[in-house]
Amino acid sequence: MLLPRLHRRPTPKRRNFFQQKRRNHWPLLLIPASLGVVAAAVFIPTQRAFAPPIETPYTQPPQVPAITSIEDLYQMRDRLQAELDAPGSIPSLTRAGAFSTPTKTLQMLQAIEIRIGVEETAKENWNQAFRSSEQAQTLTQQANAAGDESEKTLGEIHAQWQEAVNSLESVTPSSLLANDAKTKLEEYQTYLDNAAYNYDTARSSFL
Repeated sequence: MLLPRLHRRPTPKRRNFFQQKRRNHWPLLLIPASLGVVAAAVFIPTQRAFAPPIETPYTQPPQVPAITSIEDLYQMRDRLQAELDAPGSIPSLTRAGAFSTPTKTLQMLQAIEIRIGVEETAKENWNQAFRSSEQAQTLTQQANAAGDESEKTLGEIHAQWQEAVNSLESVTPSSLLANDAKTKLEEYQTYLDNAAYNYDTARSSFL
């Protein structure tokens, strides 16, 4: 008797090991590639465009207005400083490339500060010359009263007159005191010549 043929459930085909591995690794291969794109986007620096440096529009400092005293310079300096301290005075460039008014104000302020330094130095040298001349005259009066014609005393008098002359010669020719210093220098030079003669005579007598 023929037995009925049993229907067997078809068994799935086994995949090759390399086929299985290759299929399972495709997602893993895609992940590093994606990370590489992200890393490149993060670490590659972008190029930036930098503005060219701004240069001053003049080749020499601006001319300071005419003055009659150093107090005039102080007043101009304070006025310009007040303008720069006012709100909205930050230097900028116009569309045409020209500097704005605050920048020109700053340039003028710098020029005035330089001129103030010249005048203050000239005044200091003038005062030093006056102090040295007073000291020389005091020593001369004391020496005459005491009949002191020693080399030491005459040397001190000569040194004071020399200091007075040197201080006047250091006055800047462009300063307000230039003319007065020139006139006073001629006077002090005469006193220095006399003091030098007396000092040399005293040293010659000692030798």
